[in-house]
Amino acid sequence: MWLWLWACAKPAVESVDPAETSATVTETSSETASEETESEVETESETETESETETETETEHSEPPVEVPCTIVWGSVTTVPVLTVDAAGARSVTFGWEHETRHLTVEDGPVVLFGVPEGVAFWYEAATSSAPPGRCSGAATNGTPPKGLPGQTVTVLDAAAMSDEVLLTPYMGSPGGVVAWERQTGRTLWYQAVPVGTRISTAHLGPTGPMWLDLREGGTALVEADWTGAPVRELTILAGHHDFVPFSDGAVAWLASSSREIVLPPGLQTVIGDRVDRLEPDGVTRTTLFDIWEVYPDFAIVPGDEWDPKSDVHPWTHANGLRWRESERTLLMSLGYADAVFELSEVGDVQRQFGGTGGYVVEPPLDFQHDPGWTDAGTLLVSTSEGGRTFAIEYAVDDAARTLTERWRCGHDEGLYQPALGMARRLDNGNTLVQWGNLGVMIEYTPDCRAVWRADCDRGGWFGTGDVWIPAG
Repeated sequence: MWLWLWACAKPAVESVDPAETSATVTETSSETASEETESEVETESETETESETETETETEHSEPPVEVPCTIVWGSVTTVPVLTVDAAGARSVTFGWEHETRHLTVEDGPVVLFGVPEGVAFWYEAATSSAPPGRCSGAATNGTPPKGLPGQTVTVLDAAAMSDEVLLTPYMGSPGGVVAWERQTGRTLWYQAVPVGTRISTAHLGPTGPMWLDLREGGTALVEADWTGAPVRELTILAGHHDFVPFSDGAVAWLASSSREIVLPPGLQTVIGDRVDRLEPDGVTRTTLFDIWEVYPDFAIVPGDEWDPKSDVHPWTHANGLRWRESERTLLMSLGYADAVFELSEVGDVQRQFGGTGGYVVEPPLDFQHDPGWTDAGTLLVSTSEGGRTFAIEYAVDDAARTLTERWRCGHDEGLYQPALGMARRLDNGNTLVQWGNLGVMIEYTPDCRAVWRADCDRGGWFGTGDVWIPAG
């Protein structure tokens, strides 16, 4: 149904001397009468024309809606129904299940009804802006994911206090895959199974749907699909690893290894640093935004526990996280082995360095940190370790003093140590989601560090780095 709003402007009123008004009327009375007559005729004509136009417009848009065919189909993802409507124009769709109702509007084409839980009966109603307007309605039962896909055991400790955001996460195990699931129930909303032996370390929301980093034999691929499971693009990224950032315009940046041969005892050694590469929206132009060797050629190379004295190939910085801050248009790059986080401009210039040689002093120090990100308060939230325990910590940043000081921590008392992957994310409701990657555990905490939700990955699988969000509708 169309709603037309008409705005009427109130004419301006000037203050006029009564005597001047009387004189003017007396001197121009005959002209005024003639002008008034002409004005009345013009006004009547205009009114008639406007009335006719309004009547035509109302007639044009007051046609009763007609029933049009519509169909629910599924792509390769059997838990994401797609509504096709046999009519032109924008689609206004309402759909729901149990006690949930959602609304979507799209310009044209199929409508993806994302968010319907697996195996659940749902209903839908659609209206189009075509002339005459079309409408359709119906009901269906959503599909279920294939057998053998990794799952999770969800424990809700306080439903009223937890966030209702959906989680997109990779599973690292056998079999592996990428899954979006409803955190309150653990029900699968979307999935992408991958061949046995394929490792998916990271998944993020891209411009059209989920994207993930596929660490396959022979190289690394960055894969993007839509919510129906249809492939959108696949990029081969040489030496890519760990993390990436998708941009709304279709560009993408990722972490990549950067190796050099240098002389270290007992002789010539291959040392692996890191860089940030970017692919422009044209899908062709690639640039290196940042390379640790070019920016810090004398960055301290101190062999640590990760260096094998019997090998002549050594990891140095081990980048393990890349996050984008839209408001400041900056990147955060985590260098796990260097115990440092770099803030980079969108063209790769170093803005600030937290921890590591020459950086801001961090107390307590970063230790093989993962997933650094900014909070709305301007603090730095990161997953780090101390005393054999991994937890989330929030730092206040003092640029004048060049220091980061602890403001808040949570998860330390769980006694869990995670040597691979890991996340710390501030949620929309102010809670914090902490994830111990290779342990297959994640917990949501309130600001007073009270656990309100927990998930454990089934069958010994890992949780990779993912995203949390509230679907549109």
